[in-house]
Amino acid sequence: MKVALLLLLPLVASAFRLRAKVKRHSLEPTDCKNKGKAWTKQFCGVPSSNVSKSKVIDFSQVQASPICSQLNQDRYLDAIFKAIGTTNTYFVEFGSRRPEVLNSAHFRLNCGWKGLLLDGAPGHSPNGGCPSCAGQDLLQAADDAPVRLRQAFMTAENINDKFQMHQVPCAFDLLTVDVDWNDYWLVKALDFGRFQPRVVAIEFSSYFTGSEKQVRSYKSDGVWGGEVTGASLAALDGLMRAKGYKLVAQVGGEHGIWVSAKEMNPDDHAMKIPEVISEGWQFQMRKSGSSASGFEEVMDPCHDFGCQEKASSCD
Repeated sequence: MKVALLLLLPLVASAFRLRAKVKRHSLEPTDCKNKGKAWTKQFCGVPSSNVSKSKVIDFSQVQASPICSQLNQDRYLDAIFKAIGTTNTYFVEFGSRRPEVLNSAHFRLNCGWKGLLLDGAPGHSPNGGCPSCAGQDLLQAADDAPVRLRQAFMTAENINDKFQMHQVPCAFDLLTVDVDWNDYWLVKALDFGRFQPRVVAIEFSSYFTGSEKQVRSYKSDGVWGGEVTGASLAALDGLMRAKGYKLVAQVGGEHGIWVSAKEMNPDDHAMKIPEVISEGWQFQMRKSGSSASGFEEVMDPCHDFGCQEKASSCD
């Protein structure tokens, strides 16, 4: 009997961890509590026409509380756009399960940004669905509306076609990738010559250390089920460096933010990847003994910074 109980204990612990993670989703906000508040206008970045030369990005005044985003990503993004300025104030974000609790939500709701939201099953994620979340009405927005939410299961094979089909501009201010599985492979497949975001935010896995370049193996129909997932920050940074982007921040152990080096002040340096990012929920899974299966080690696409940078086709 004791042996049987001992064998069951790891399974019970794993079930409780998964339950806690799914419960975490159920407690997440469903709308932006700061929507339409006058004070939010001071956190919309500044137009690039007001920035004669990109300033050094300064996060020293970033507040811990979010405006609309899940963590305080929108505070970091505001600081970035105060330094490099905004251009067409256009965003693309996927997945978009909760349209008012996204990196782009504050900029859309309070700053008048335009953009495209994509999600494989809007409002109906297997782990943390939210069909009543504010913003689902954007699914019915006309194709020429300033902001649209569209159902699209993003894959490495279709990402460029989806961008073209939905008329994503060649150059735009913000791209966010948060799909809980194939994030690395989607960014790798995106043609940065045809579509050039100035700022890119990508969800990463804090399970891995700063020296582990681990990525969940590609599966075109992969859907997260509560387990360790995504890609390490080191793996994503190697990919983004090759494309000419510098890592400037990690937020809450979940989101890395990169800025195109062409947009930055020469004195702005990329941040060093921490060896351990303890605030992330996936780090806590590692600490509790959970294993990470279905991952593979990746090499940087090439060694030198910007070695895969493509000539712009935006002009």
